[in-house]
Amino acid sequence: MNARAFCYRCHKAQRTCVCASVPRVANRTEVIVVQHPREQRHPIGSLRFARLGLERCRIAVADTRGPQGEGLVSSVDIPADAALLYPGEGARELAELPEHERPRTLVLLDGTWTTVRKLLAGDPRLRALPRVRVTPTVEQRYRIRREPRGECMSTLEAMIAAMAILEEERGAEWESLLAAFDQ
Repeated sequence: MNARAFCYRCHKAQRTCVCASVPRVANRTEVIVVQHPREQRHPIGSLRFARLGLERCRIAVADTRGPQGEGLVSSVDIPADAALLYPGEGARELAELPEHERPRTLVLLDGTWTTVRKLLAGDPRLRALPRVRVTPTVEQRYRIRREPRGECMSTLEAMIAAMAILEEERGAEWESLLAAFDQ
């Protein structure tokens, strides 16, 4: 039996490999993504585009820790200048922050809304981060998974919306990364 050819960079079948279409962006804002374990090898996850496209992107898969195994936490180092991109109470609109208050490190959570809430509940370091949010200005482009509300975005779309604010001068590069995602 012949095994199907596989790309070990994007983790897709060779015939659906996306590597050649993903541009590389030299972002100055570090991106840290804490990923729910179920998303790690999800065939339609958007995070592979961030990993392939951003020079400064770290991905940490959360795991169960603690004496009774309660909660999902990540062992990633989170710098003091970080903010969590997460909507809800207490989140400040990123576009409205003065330049000196904008984060130098952006932390995102990757998973479904249910699993992301579990990540946040299980990791006190994530809960302690200041929160920022972005308001979608265009229709969401992720057609494979359905978001529960209109203001919800895929991890990649939210990341790029935030990066377009933090690094506005790279507008064309962010659009190229989304175009690769569209394909």
